[in-house]
Amino acid sequence: MQAKSFYYFSLITFCIGALILVLTYFCFHYLTDKGFTKEFHKQAGKPFVTNMLGIFGVLFIFSSVISLLIVAVFI
Repeated sequence: MQAKSFYYFSLITFCIGALILVLTYFCFHYLTDKGFTKEFHKQAGKPFVTNMLGIFGVLFIFSSVISLLIVAVFI
């Protein structure tokens, strides 16, 4: 693979990870047992769901960093 494709992959995975983390924020503060609400909650209504979404987003950010390291070290 070329360095350009790794940079492109890194950019895409970073954007996906950032979008998932923004979704996680809204799920943490606005998701309850009845669904999404308009009012802000300090405690999570569905902590397990938000935790899994957060882990998924961090994995995308991690894959972005790893692809940048591959470009820096090997190419």
